[in-house]
Amino acid sequence: MRRINYKKLIRRWILLLLIVAILFFAGFCGLKMLHFYRAMNGYIPPETPDPDEFPVRGIDISHYQGDIDWNILSQEDHVQFAFIKATEGREHKDPKFLENWNAAQESDVFVGAYHFFTFGSTGKEQAENFIDTVPIADNVLPPVIDVEIYEAEVIPEKKDLQKELDVMLDMLESHYGVKPIIYTNSSTYISHLLGGYLKYDIWMSNLYCEPIINWTFWQYNFEGKLKGFAQEEIPVDLNVYNGNLDEFLSEFNLVYKKEN
Repeated sequence: MRRINYKKLIRRWILLLLIVAILFFAGFCGLKMLHFYRAMNGYIPPETPDPDEFPVRGIDISHYQGDIDWNILSQEDHVQFAFIKATEGREHKDPKFLENWNAAQESDVFVGAYHFFTFGSTGKEQAENFIDTVPIADNVLPPVIDVEIYEAEVIPEKKDLQKELDVMLDMLESHYGVKPIIYTNSSTYISHLLGGYLKYDIWMSNLYCEPIINWTFWQYNFEGKLKGFAQEEIPVDLNVYNGNLDEFLSEFNLVYKKEN
């Protein structure tokens, strides 16, 4: 009677299951990549986040939006959080930052401050500018570093960008006690950030479809129209958080002050 080699049989089953898992994963990723390609090239209409799937929504603003009545704006369904521009490069400070920062918090909108990263100054100098501008506060979102590369700019080498970005990330984390968030777009992420920064929350800008990376915030529209802006014709960027309200509050250690 032939003896069954159970070890060999088990190895075969493990190998078969592994192959099936790889094929399933490859097929799933392939479908996502195909969807991403079709959306980015206009073969399908731009996606809008489903409010049932992504109920926590917010905006990002700068002095460009002009005067804001935060009491009115905060009543909009799309304004549970707001990222406010604070600084840019080594010296620039947004002239509306402190006004918006204080007024937004008084209206119970969760706020965070962001910095536009430039390539003509060091990460240390840019961190010092941000720290000099943005106060340490309770019940706020982590600081954000906006990293975008455009064709019109002198494009830095990946290693040079990451060297200065790492300095700024470390300085902000040390000062504010939380890991900063990195804002970027698809092309910059692929060319200069891919393969690193997995321990940081990513805020991805994509006007065509849901990002295929593991994102925390998704900026999906540059043309939002909301009440509360003195200059009604100026649009505002729209964003969603990747999770529900409880997850949002827990992840960023926030206390929801509004009455439900």
